[in-house]
Amino acid sequence: MYNVSANEALRKVGSNIQGLTEPDIDNRRYKYGENHLKESKKETIVHRFLLQFKNLMVIILLISATISITLALVQKHYADLFEGGVILFIVLLNATIGVLQEKKADNALQELTRTMEPYSKVLRDGKLKSVKNRDIVVGDIVSLSSGDLVPADIRLIETNSLKCNESNITGESKQVLKDADLILDEQVHLPDRKNMAFSGSVVTYGHGMGVVTSVGEKTELGKIAKMIDTKTKVVSPLEKSISKIGKTTSIAILIIAAVIFIIEIFFVHTADVINAFLISVALAVAAIPESLPAVITIIMALGVQRLAKQRAIVKKLNTVETLGSCTVICSDKTGTIMKNKLTVERFFLIVHLTS
Repeated sequence: MYNVSANEALRKVGSNIQGLTEPDIDNRRYKYGENHLKESKKETIVHRFLLQFKNLMVIILLISATISITLALVQKHYADLFEGGVILFIVLLNATIGVLQEKKADNALQELTRTMEPYSKVLRDGKLKSVKNRDIVVGDIVSLSSGDLVPADIRLIETNSLKCNESNITGESKQVLKDADLILDEQVHLPDRKNMAFSGSVVTYGHGMGVVTSVGEKTELGKIAKMIDTKTKVVSPLEKSISKIGKTTSIAILIIAAVIFIIEIFFVHTADVINAFLISVALAVAAIPESLPAVITIIMALGVQRLAKQRAIVKKLNTVETLGSCTVICSDKTGTIMKNKLTVERFFLIVHLTS
């Protein structure tokens, strides 16, 4: 809409300077969609629980515990059930702690999102109303003033020294002066579309008014979010180390157990196959550090609790270790890694007494 006049933009979206009427809202929401980005499909508790067992060392521990318990039941040596039961308990405890922590973080993030849901000033039926950003639809007339978060992509109709910070869209921290009277060429790049206000940008100065032209995933911010949306799991330094140790240890243990089994069969004449197998399994179970996953999980859980006391929410336990591994954080000149917002935390009253 940056390549047409403000009046033409109003005509194309079927709106007018007085704003939409309430009966139009539901129809437009159905036609253009809701004004929010799609949330990724949430994992079920069962799926999260099963994901805790993807570690090679944990898998070997489960196999060892299963073999140990099975042999104890078959041979009716019920006293031997204790070792397999302890291993199984530790593995299940490790998985449970991980799932509970992720669920707790999810709930905290959802609650935080609900309490911080932004509102915007919108003209409806000729009256200025405060409306949730997710309830804004294409054709709404939005009033913008200093400090406001732009709720959607807007073709500006009126501007009065309006400036916006679009660093989250363009990467440039410099404030952009907007002009509603401009009609730009269709080939103009995004940073130069000065008659538009983009979703997610912040009004830093002045006042303005405009008509919503895109919402949700159809906004410029939504397009960026869609491009970078990926399901690729990033492995933390700790996971890499544990995986490497697990593979090395597991291969070494399996080789040693196989060698012991062969020695028992061919070089110890009194040993039979079952006895040799039991010795090999017992050696493998004893050699695997079954408490390692639980110890690591508990340590990271304690780290998460300490961060929570400092009002930092951590969703994944491994994030704690990854954060601790950072020695240098590089940021470009725009400082877009920051919140770009000043908040008053304390007020002081100073009284001067004169005689």
